[in-house]
Amino acid sequence: MINGKIVSASILDLHPETVERFTDLGLGIEISAFAHPKNLSEGTFPELLASYKTMLKDFKHPISMHGAFYDLKMVARDPWIVDVAHRRIIQSLEIASELGISKVVFHANYVPVPDRKYQLLWMGAQIRFWQKIIPTAEKYGIQMLIENTREPQAEFINEILKHLDSPFCKTCLDTGHTNCFTKSGIPPRDWVKDYGNNLAYIHLHNNHGLRDEHLEFPNGTLDLEGFFPALDELDEYPWIILEVKTKDAFEKSYAAIQNVL
Repeated sequence: MINGKIVSASILDLHPETVERFTDLGLGIEISAFAHPKNLSEGTFPELLASYKTMLKDFKHPISMHGAFYDLKMVARDPWIVDVAHRRIIQSLEIASELGISKVVFHANYVPVPDRKYQLLWMGAQIRFWQKIIPTAEKYGIQMLIENTREPQAEFINEILKHLDSPFCKTCLDTGHTNCFTKSGIPPRDWVKDYGNNLAYIHLHNNHGLRDEHLEFPNGTLDLEGFFPALDELDEYPWIILEVKTKDAFEKSYAAIQNVL
């Protein structure tokens, strides 16, 4: 924790040395290994899960997880395609339960179509999809965080959450995605205000607007003015996850986050 705020970092390949370092820093860990299909194969998964259980069994700081998202479609004409997404989401919740994790991030995987009728159909299909998942989240006591990817504004996920009306389903704001995957130009501070108390989790990183670079948050073209004050206005401060790709970017983000919280 930093000044009473939960801060973690996203880790793709967890090692005992990383666990020890984060223990010393007082930081949490977001596990992202089980978001990757290659790690869910029969030949890899059992051993990997066992190793993570061993590494994390004495870890005292918050642990969260990024759930499956690659190639998943929650909205499709073919019900078999939707069934694959359902099975992977359930599997992610089962893995999180095995590891004692209470928060898991998922993508709604919106495909941008400038047609309001399609957008409304997409939201309706998302609502029906997640309604079928919530009983499993409740069973395991896991809060699901639906993350923005290509959604141009907060309304898309807010509408889903309004109809789900469940404490087991909130949202994750990915700051970098607002800059490189949409052309709406809405600054992160306004995403925070629009999400309001639906917002429970932040993926904090930056880029130059062309691709998802996952840079340290002070480096890039994303306008973060007023972002942290907007978080202070929420009833409950979201978990902040430093979602960067390199050790250098982590060190720079860790140094910078201490100056703004």
